[in-house]
Amino acid sequence: MLPSRLHAVETVFAMTVRKSQGSEFLHTALLLPSTLNPILTRELVYTGITRAREWLTAV
Repeated sequence: MLPSRLHAVETVFAMTVRKSQGSEFLHTALLLPSTLNPILTRELVYTGITRAREWLTAV
């Protein structure tokens, strides 16, 4: 399918929380693991949450 045939789409991207440091986004989705993970620290979650300028979706 040609991109010109797509009408209601929006370009999006994904990045890690570490890579997003220093950035700010209108809407941020933070995907958390269903089990505990040693690399998931309070600081990492805080950084993910504070990247959102207006709203956050946590999954």
